[in-house]
Parts: sequence; C-alpha cells; structure tokens
Amino acid sequence: MQKLSSKEIRELRTQSAQLEPTTVIGKRGLTPEVDTLILNALEKNNLIKVTIRTNAFDDRKGEAIKMAEKYNAVIVRQIGSSLILYRIPSED
Repeated sequence: MQKLSSKEIRELRTQSAQLEPTTVIGKRGLTPEVDTLILNALEKNNLIKVTIRTNAFDDRKGEAIKMAEKYNAVIVRQIGSSLILYRIPSED
C-alpha cells in the first residue's frame, strides 16, 4: 500500500470535502458492478468518496483496508459510513 505525508493527507481531506459519493456499498457488499464503478472512478479522478451502509459489512474498517489494498489506494479518511480513497496517478 502507498504512503502519503501528513501534509498530503490534509490537502486530500480538504479536497474530499467537496466530493459527492461515487457509489454506495449496500447489504450485498462489494458486488462486481460496484467494484467496476470504483475502479473506473479511481482511474478517472484518483480521489473518490464511497458510502458504506451499516449493513454492508460486519467490520467496515477491516473491509476498507482490504479495499484500499485491492485498488492500490490509500485511505485518506474513514468516518462513519464515508470512506475517502486516493490512488497516486500512474506515470504512463
């Protein structure tokens, strides 16, 4: 997983305040459709907000860590049902 400085995280938190959720993860969990939405959003924007409903996972924090690893992203912030993910842009 990638690492960011505390200054970079603060800047990303500020930017994320203006974001609308890209997708909502509901009681069916991380479905292939939601997975595709998140991947496409990260490729396009690098910084996304995801809403995780309370009935989606028993352990939201654990699932957030798994998601960050899966998408090669960093958890900028997770408060309640909101998860902010950031993926450092590739240098292609």
